[in-house]
Amino acid sequence: MKFKLIILTFLLFSKTLFATHDGYIETYLPIANPQADLLEKEGIQLRKVLFFTYYSTAESSIDSVTWSYKANTPHKRYKNVEANLAHIKGLKVSLTYNNDESCKVTIDSSNITSKYTEKALDKILQYVEKATRLNMKESRLYCQVNIIKVPKKTIRFSPKALNLSFANLKTFNAHKSGFKQAPFVKDTFYPLGYSSDGKFAYIIEHDTDPADIVHIETFIQDLVSDTIVWKNSYRIENYKKRPNFKTFWKTKHNKIEKQLNIYGIKPSAITLQTGQHFYKKDSFTLSSKMATYYSEDWASNFLNTSTIYINSKKRGRKTINEEFYKNASSDSLARKPMAFLPSSNTSKRVAILVGTVKRGWEGPPHNLTYEIVGANLSVGFRK
Repeated sequence: MKFKLIILTFLLFSKTLFATHDGYIETYLPIANPQADLLEKEGIQLRKVLFFTYYSTAESSIDSVTWSYKANTPHKRYKNVEANLAHIKGLKVSLTYNNDESCKVTIDSSNITSKYTEKALDKILQYVEKATRLNMKESRLYCQVNIIKVPKKTIRFSPKALNLSFANLKTFNAHKSGFKQAPFVKDTFYPLGYSSDGKFAYIIEHDTDPADIVHIETFIQDLVSDTIVWKNSYRIENYKKRPNFKTFWKTKHNKIEKQLNIYGIKPSAITLQTGQHFYKKDSFTLSSKMATYYSEDWASNFLNTSTIYINSKKRGRKTINEEFYKNASSDSLARKPMAFLPSSNTSKRVAILVGTVKRGWEGPPHNLTYEIVGANLSVGFRK
C-alpha cells in the first residue's frame, strides 16, 4: 500500500513539475479522399479531428498536424490505415517564441522521407500549410509562418556546347585570320537554362592556348540587371594529363546543380537564333554601334565605345548595353551582338549572346570571347 502511494505521489509530482495535464485538442488534418485520386481537385480534404493528450497546449495544437491518425471504421480494409497525409517521416511543424514575445511557426520538409511523387508531395505540403494556418486561427496564435521546403531533385544532364562557327564568321568576318582551320582563337559556350524570374545560367570554357592552363567558368546572371548572382571558376595548372570538359563536369556538377536548384533554373535545350526573334506578334533584330581610335604602335583600330541595340519592328529601338574603354588599355577590335538565346517565344525576357574580338598578341588569329546581355521585349522601345 505504501509503495502504491509513493508511486501515485511521484506521478502527481511529475505532472506538476513538467506542467502537463490531460485534455482534448481539435486539429485540422489533410485527409485523403478515398473516392478520388490524390492529384484530383477533391483528392485531399481538410478534416477537424480530436486528439487526447497530456500536452493540450498551443505547441500541441501546432505540431499535432503531423501526428498519426487512424480513423475508426467498421471496414476491415481501412482498419489501422494511416489517414493523416501529414504523418510523414521527417516532416516537422513546430511553434517557437522569440525574445520579444512574438512567435514563429515553422513547417520544415527539408528532411522528409516519402514514397509520394514530387507532384503529390507538393500538393500534400500545400494542404499541410492550409491546415496549420487553420490550427493557428483556432488557437488564436498570430505567428509568422516560416516554410523550409524539401530540396528539389535536379534531373541529371550533360551541358551541350553551342556550335558558333557560322555565327562567328557571319558577325566578325572582317577580323578572321587567313587560316581556314583557325579563323579565331575562340572560347566555347554552354547554355544551361532559364529560371521563371529571368535568370540565365551558362558555362564558358576559355581557350588558353598556348598556356598550359585549363580555365572554365560557370555563371548565373540576372537578365534584369545583368549582374552575376553566382559564379564559379575551375582553373587547373601544372597538370600531367590535361583535364577536359568531362573532367570538369564530373568534378563540379553537384555544386552547379545545387545552385541551379537554389535559383530555380531548369536545364533545357537552348538553340542559337540568329536573325529575327518573334514575341507577341512582333519581330526583333539586333544591331550595334562602335567608336574606335587608331593605334600607330599596333597599326590597328581599337574600341572607344560599344553600344548594343535591340530593334522592334512595331515599336522602335532601345539600348540594352553600353561599354566604354580606356584608350591605353583597350585591346578590343570589335564587339557585336551575335544571336538570341531564347527560352521560348512566350517569354518577355531573353538572353543575347555578344561577342568581342581582341587582338592576338602576334596578330591573327585574334581572340574571340563571349558574354550575355539581357533584354526585356515588352518595354523601353522608342521610335
